[in-house]
Amino acid sequence: MKVIILAGGKGTRLWPLSNNILPKQFLKFKSNRSLLQMTIIRFLKSVDAKDLFILTEEKYRDAAKEQAGEIYRTLENQIIIEPVAKGTAAAVGYAMQVLKKKEEVIVISCSDHFISDETCFAKGLEVAEKHALKGEIVTFGIQPIRAETGYGYLETGKRKEGVFEGKCFVEKPAKSQAEAMLRSGRFLWNMGIFAFTPENFEVICKEHCPQLLGDVESMPKLSFDHAVMEKLERFSIVPLDLKWLDIGSWDNVYHYLNKNERGNVKIGQVFEQDTNDCLILSQSKPIYTIGVSDLLVVETDEAILIVKKGESQKVREVALGSQN
Repeated sequence: MKVIILAGGKGTRLWPLSNNILPKQFLKFKSNRSLLQMTIIRFLKSVDAKDLFILTEEKYRDAAKEQAGEIYRTLENQIIIEPVAKGTAAAVGYAMQVLKKKEEVIVISCSDHFISDETCFAKGLEVAEKHALKGEIVTFGIQPIRAETGYGYLETGKRKEGVFEGKCFVEKPAKSQAEAMLRSGRFLWNMGIFAFTPENFEVICKEHCPQLLGDVESMPKLSFDHAVMEKLERFSIVPLDLKWLDIGSWDNVYHYLNKNERGNVKIGQVFEQDTNDCLILSQSKPIYTIGVSDLLVVETDEAILIVKKGESQKVREVALGSQN
């Protein structure tokens, strides 16, 4: 089994802390390890370092090399550089061309997730490898705990041999649809981790997105979910019983980090009074809050962001506007 960690995203929903110079996968939120480094450590419990690869953009080569080398020196030589950044579909297509070995299972993973139980995750990888070798396209799912509109969902069918039959993908639903899916009990959060053999990858691409088998310049600028996975009529889901978060928005960072007795997350020079259920991050200047609640406040040298909790998915629009 080989693992490809996708580490080329810009993390615009975590602007202004995440930016074009150092995006979120290289940031450290909870420990002395970045999100990328924690992902590497997680997978090294299941594969040798020689079988783990990090795919990123040229401008992040040095950061990826440095952080990977801090975990395991030989990983400095396991960096794959995308010829052009076009989204996760093209990233997966290019990586599969680089590592084409028909006899092995390839696992594709994002680099910016929190997973609480690494032993449970390792067992899930074993199940996924077993089913992928049978010719199945395998995904990973987690029981949803709220009607999250920033995640993808997987509808489950019958369960057999440790996996669910996958019926359909639903990407980032509206609030009402997310609430209905949560009530139904039939849906899992899509963890954004996939497993398949190169042979079966070629089969599904020929049917649903043949451009991924050609030159990278001809590949579509789409997510892998939109380009391929949402079109599948048959796939398998490995359900995992653990805590998981895609650290893809400031709301999710708030859920991820430890809180004080007032429900506040404070990082840096933060002074609060009558403040409840807020995330307040100061990078260079002191922040004082009085009589506020349910806010996400982020201060950097570049900008100050103030967002009402529940609205942080919209930060991407502001971030993209700031770069124009």
